[in-house]
This record gives sequence, C-alpha cells and structure tokens, in this order.
Amino acid sequence: MTELTANAAQALPRYYADVNEKRPKEYWDYEALTVNWGNQDNYEVIRKIGRGKYSEVFEGIRVPTGEKCVIKILKPVKKKKIKREIKILQNLCGGTNVVELYDVVRDPNSKTPSLVFEYVDNTDFKTLYPTLTDMDIRYYMREILKALDFCHSQGIIHRDVKPHNIMIDHAHRKLRLIDWGLAEFYHPHREYNVRVASRYYKGPELLVDLQTYDYSLDMWSLGCMLAGMTFRREPFFHGHDNYDQLVKIARVLGTDELFEYLDKYDLDLDPNFDDILGRHPRKPWQKFITAENQHLVSNEFIDLLDKMLRYDHATRILPKEAMLHPYFKPLENYHVVRKALLRKSASLGTLMKKTGGECANITGSLEGQLQQLRSEIRTDEAGLKDMRRHLAHLQKHRAKLQQEIDRCESFVASMSSEASLGGVMKKFDSMESFLEGEYHAARDKHRKGIELLKREFGYHPAYRKGLRPGREFTATYFTPKRDPMSKA
Repeated sequence: MTELTANAAQALPRYYADVNEKRPKEYWDYEALTVNWGNQDNYEVIRKIGRGKYSEVFEGIRVPTGEKCVIKILKPVKKKKIKREIKILQNLCGGTNVVELYDVVRDPNSKTPSLVFEYVDNTDFKTLYPTLTDMDIRYYMREILKALDFCHSQGIIHRDVKPHNIMIDHAHRKLRLIDWGLAEFYHPHREYNVRVASRYYKGPELLVDLQTYDYSLDMWSLGCMLAGMTFRREPFFHGHDNYDQLVKIARVLGTDELFEYLDKYDLDLDPNFDDILGRHPRKPWQKFITAENQHLVSNEFIDLLDKMLRYDHATRILPKEAMLHPYFKPLENYHVVRKALLRKSASLGTLMKKTGGECANITGSLEGQLQQLRSEIRTDEAGLKDMRRHLAHLQKHRAKLQQEIDRCESFVASMSSEASLGGVMKKFDSMESFLEGEYHAARDKHRKGIELLKREFGYHPAYRKGLRPGREFTATYFTPKRDPMSKA
C-alpha cells in the first residue's frame, strides 16, 4: 500500500471519532447486555402498520393508560443483533428526534421479543413528499440532521437512513428517526459489514466493498433523500441491483471521479462491472431541474447536495457542519414568522370560541322564528283556503298589481334593511297605497291569508318575478310542503 493510500485508509471522521474509546466498555459492549423484560400484558395489538426484513410492526395501546404505541415484533435473528438494537436505543433515549423506546417484552411461550415505541401519526412518504414546500423540505432535513448529529455524538452510525425510517407527523411538524436494527457503534479503523442500508440509499463505499466506513455513510443516504425530495425523483438513484446501483451513481457523478476514489483507497472493482459500467462524464445538478421542481431548487440546495453526494466519504459534509449551511438560513426567519402566525391563530381560535356561542344563539333564534312561521302556515288552513280563492281573483288585476309593485321598488329595498320580521311587517302595514280598493277589502276579510301574501312580497323574490308579464300567476309559493286542504 502506498503512503497516500495508507494515510487515506487511516483517515478518521472530523467529529466524534473517539467517543466510544472514551467511554466504559459497558456503554458499547451490547453482547454483555442483560435484558430486563417487561410485562407483555401491558400492551395490546390493534392493527398491522408495516413489515420489514427483520420484523413486523403494529399499532397498539398501553393498557394501563390507553395511550397509543407501536409494537415491533422481531423475527428470529441472532440474539446479539437484538441486544445491539436494544442497547443502542437505551443509549439514545431522550435524544433529539430519536424514536423513544418505551419497553422491551417477550412472549412467555414462544420467547419472541417485541420492542414498544412511542406512536407517531405518520403520513406515508409517497403521499407526503410531493406536497412539501421548499421550507418544509429544509425544515425536515434539518430535523433529520439533528437526529444524526446526536446519534453520531453518541458514537453510533444509523446505517439505514431512508424515507421509510423517517416518521413525520406533518400536522404537528414532528419527526422521528426510527428502525435502529442495523445501527452500530463506531470504532476507528474497525471493518464493518457492507451489507447494510437499502439499495437506493447505499453509499459508494458499500458498493465497492470498503469496510472501514464511518458516520459519513449516513450523510450519503440523507443526500439521496434530499435529491429525491427536491427534484421530485424518488428514489434518485434507482438501481435494479447492487451492481446497477453503482452504475446509476456513476452516470451522475461520473466515472473519472469514481476511479480516483478507488485509487485513493487502493480498491479494485468487482469484475461484474467490466461490461456494465462504461464511461460517463459528471452530470451537472442543474440538469435535473424541471418545471415541476424548479420552485424547490436554489443555489444553496445545489451546494449542499454536492457536499453530501460525494464518492469519497472523507470529504462529505457531516451533520454538525451541514446544520450551519446557508441552505438552512431561511428557517431562522421562517420560524419567527410561523410562531407569530401560530399566536395569531390561537388568538383567533379563542375569539371564535367566544363568538361562536353568540352566533349559535342568533342562529337558534332565527331557526325558532322560521319554525314558528312554518307551524302557523301549516295550521292556518282557513286562511290558506281563502287566500287561494282570492288569488284567482287577483290574477285578473295582474297588470295593475305589477305597476304598484314597481312603484314601490324603493319601499321594498327599505324593507330589506329591517333587522327583524316585526319591523318589516310594521313598515309594510304603514304603506297604505300598496294595496288599494278591493285589495283592502280582501285583506280585512281574510287577514291571515293576506298576511302570508305580504310576507311573500317582502321575503320571496321568486314570487315577485312570478308577477312579471309572460308568466303564469300561480299559488306555488304559498303552498306548504304538506297541505291539508289539497286533494289527494
């Protein structure tokens, strides 16, 4: 090995490289863990919400409190893998945006272990991501960075960052990083299994069998997520298998830089790549901008993405550095404005609660008046019968009646401004010229029927339209839904 490659192989992450070396062995020695099993009867399964290679996941409840939870029932795997996940979750308990482990239980008969977690009202990423705004993406990316920086600061690599493992309750802007089954304690210069992470999010180091990887692996996976969310192309690198995955990456980052990376770490490609890799120039990120995604793309985004998606893991930006990137600067003002809007919204909600009762009282009063009016119309059979008879008589004087109505246009308008039904009727009765001659006699003799007619003049525009020339004058507008006087 040359001096250059030897030094490259010895390169350590810029942050948190010796966290586990400084802590007592019991912190990271998960094989020595003694699991304290909880009581399985404290939890009930409600419905299945997911499954993975190593587990099945259910929504459940904590029986003593009725609180929702998530129950992850593990499939048969090596005990040390189960202990590793439990130990890591215990070490990360209370960490920023890390899913909280409530309990660890085991079926007394089958000995099948289950992990019980906090519940997050997640929206599936395939539904959520296409709806996210530029600020939404920036916000959630920073929340993931907070989780990754925390777990790295505790000497832990997640090794399976992907949309499926990011739970987002968008209504409450709550995010949790879940599924720590592939997570591992980082120790400098240790060789790790490259069969981790999901294909579309595997870093180049995994695809070229570089086993001395570190925290920067998580940043490649997150970079794939950022590219997919912003360019609206999920997954961003869509390989059909692990070999094709590296080919898809090379078609974007170029083959020249790939070979430089291989040379730096003294790596040889698998012979399977000989016929499929080819030669490709680096493709500018701007080539992925479309009419659909251009509103999400900025110079700051391009710069951050370029620092995340790099072949050489030693040159990738890390979470602590990424959170200080200008891409996240707009969030500072955004949160100030958002908090102000939330305060305004809360004030408005309080006001609506106060006025809601008053509105309900007004509505109830109006409904009561309408109900009373309907009741009077239904029960006043005599008035309706007389009214229909005189309608036929009034038909002969339609033209004159039309003139009277037109003459009183301003009066009709003034009636509309009255706040109460009583005010309208008082004003109507004061207008003696509105009904003249024989109509006064009809009103005096058949008071109840004419009172209903007058109400219609003031409140039913359709009746007035019915008096226009060329239309038949009918009693349609005076006919209640159930007329006891009508014939079957």
